[in-house]
Order: sequence, then C-alpha cells, then structure tokens
Amino acid sequence: MGICVPYAMCLSTKERLRKGERVTLCTDGTVVCCPWGDISRNSGGDLIRTELDSCENRYHSLRRQRYSGFSQNESLYSNLPHVAEVGWPQNNGGIAFECFGYLITSSIIVTSARCLETYSYKPVVARIGSVQAADSSNYIIQTIRRVRVHDDYDSQTGANNIGLLILAAPIEINEYHFPGCLYRNNTHLPTRQFAISDDRDATFFLKVSPIYQSECQQRLTVPLVSGQMCLLKAQPEGVYNPRNKCLRTGDVIVWEPRTEEEDVMDVVYLVGLFSHGGCNVENVQIGTRISSYYDWIIANGK
Repeated sequence: MGICVPYAMCLSTKERLRKGERVTLCTDGTVVCCPWGDISRNSGGDLIRTELDSCENRYHSLRRQRYSGFSQNESLYSNLPHVAEVGWPQNNGGIAFECFGYLITSSIIVTSARCLETYSYKPVVARIGSVQAADSSNYIIQTIRRVRVHDDYDSQTGANNIGLLILAAPIEINEYHFPGCLYRNNTHLPTRQFAISDDRDATFFLKVSPIYQSECQQRLTVPLVSGQMCLLKAQPEGVYNPRNKCLRTGDVIVWEPRTEEEDVMDVVYLVGLFSHGGCNVENVQIGTRISSYYDWIIANGK
C-alpha cells in the first residue's frame, strides 16, 4: 500500500530502481506510488539534527545512572547500550541476528550497506542493548519500519558502505539502551579506537589506529575512496592475545574519550563502521567514516 507523491519525496525510489525493482508511476514520470513509511516529512530533518547535536547532554543523566549501577553491581551493567543487532526472519520461525549497528537516535540505527545485504530480503527487527546483556530485561527488540541503503553504494569498492534502519517507533530510553553519539571531526581521527565484534557469540574489542592516507595507499592494491578511513590493528601485547581476529561488516568502531568528570560514564562516539579488510594483524582495515555522512544521515533518517 502507498500513496502518490512527487518523486523527490519518496525516499526509497532510487534504491528500488538501483536494485531493478518495480516503481509504479502515477499520472506522469515525476509522481510515484510510495509506501507510507518511505515518504519524506520535511520537518523530520530538524528533529534528527537536534537529537544528534544534543547527544552528549541529552543522555548525561543516563550515563550517570549507569556509573552508579555499575559501581554497585557490575554484572547488571555489562551490556553495550548503543549497540544493536540486525535480525532477519528464518524458515524455522526464528530470527537470525547477523551483524551489528549503532543506535544514534531513539528511532534510527546506522550500519553498513553490506550488512543489510546479508540476505536477499530486508531485516525486520533490531535487538538493542543485548550485546553482553546479563538479563533479557536489559535489552529491547524493535520492529524495523524502513531500510535505507546509500544510493551510491558500490559493493565492489566499498564506497558509501552505509545504511540506516528506521524503527517502527522510538524505543523506550533507559540506562540499558539509549543512543550513542556521532564523531563529527572531518579532518582528524582519534588515535585510540576500538572495533566491537563477536566470534562464536563471544564479544571482543579490538584496538585499531588510523594511518595516514599516503601510507594506506602504499599498502592497498586499489585506491581509497571518499568517505573511507584506513586503520591498522594494534600489535598483540601478550602471547594469549590472538593475532588474527576477523572483523565483520557493520562492526562498530568507537572512541571513548577520557574525561575528568567524576561519577559518570564517558560518552562513546561512533567513529566508523567496518567495511572490509583481511584478518591478519598486518592487513589494512577499511572503515566507513561516519563524519562524512552526517548530512546524509539527517536527510535520510526521516
């Protein structure tokens, strides 16, 4: 079901055309039949921008609650409140959660386009706050209303490897699941970042550091494209630290600055999303740089 709207107001038209899917025209070539959930609301962008720009202060009290709770019972607050798992329905009636995303507003999750192409059909639910959760009451499962992949995503080069999940309704915000912030510096990357991934249902944190573009190009056989960042894994510090952990598409790359404020958890910023790269410690890791897509997120998160 849908409604006839001008082409520019239907957020999914370009994506459907790119995939060779049918787009129904109304009256003429500039008016299309658009699903209700894909119609742009002009005021939405301002609300999204406001929520993103106020992230640090908006959720300060929740970060303080987590600090207090963690101090009293560490196991109850071991979950990652901003990390989401993306889920697809299976023939047996279950849901397969195949890759990660990052909650950036109460109703928007950002992930990689490659993650969203895990199956030939779209994901239907997101599980938020579940990674490392001690109890099922500490996370939430929410239905996905719309899936948005960047129009210029190139699966061969990894260019514009980014997508959005728009939830059917804003989630309940509490200390166990609430949005994280976006890193918006376009000129510099933090030197101390962590990629969050899992292996056989065990979560691990892999330290990664940016390298200069000139060094990156020397290591790569193909050019780095706009919107990508180049990273290297940290050398293992001990014999029991595995050398060749593989990252998965959509794994979130975060930075947690150390502040002097007491009795509150630090802000966690999403710097990028893992796109592609080999498993060996010497392999370059290519990520999608979130700061390059700030305006795109606002325009397409409605």
